[in-house]
Amino acid sequence: MLLLSVLLIAGCNQQPERDRAKLDSILTSTNIDVIEFVSPRMTNTVTGEEARKLVTSLNMTNRTAHTYSSKQEVQRVRLLSGTNEICSLSLGEDGSWEFGAYGFRTRQ
Repeated sequence: MLLLSVLLIAGCNQQPERDRAKLDSILTSTNIDVIEFVSPRMTNTVTGEEARKLVTSLNMTNRTAHTYSSKQEVQRVRLLSGTNEICSLSLGEDGSWEFGAYGFRTRQ
């Protein structure tokens, strides 16, 4: 029973790393040209060069690890290639980002 608990905990602790690797792969291998910031009251859309700049700001070299905070999500950020949603992230009121179990902040 103890071994099962240890294996379960070890597996759960790997999820943020798997989600980080998945986000890295998406950001480096997908042409993201539209980003939507969706909040309960409005949706703002960024396209073209501005969208590419934002994607660059999310690259691995510009991120610092950040564990989940108790802050509420302010916006859902949808990354799209044309009209196809590639993934979405959560942007918290404290400026922290979340992608699955991976939490981070940008250096900027």
